Amino acid sequence: MLRSLLPEAHHKFLSLPLLGPITDGFDDWLAAGGYRPARAKSAIRMLPQVDVDLYRRRACDVASLTHAKLHACSPR
Repeated sequence: MLRSLLPEAHHKFLSLPLLGPITDGFDDWLAAGGYRPARAKSAIRMLPQVDVDLYRRRACDVASLTHAKLHACSPR
């Protein structure tokens, strides 16, 4: 589904160091959760900033993420 939402930029999101491997599943999860395509695009477009922020907070992989680390990365 990522290719249908962002046909020209999907490769940019799939190549993210930390979140890239789960990005394709994330867009499927958004669709299953009832997110409309415009809102899903918005959430996916935030992933590069979240990826950089998690890297700065020394997150090694997705499995090591805690609720507190994710909450610290959320926009104010």
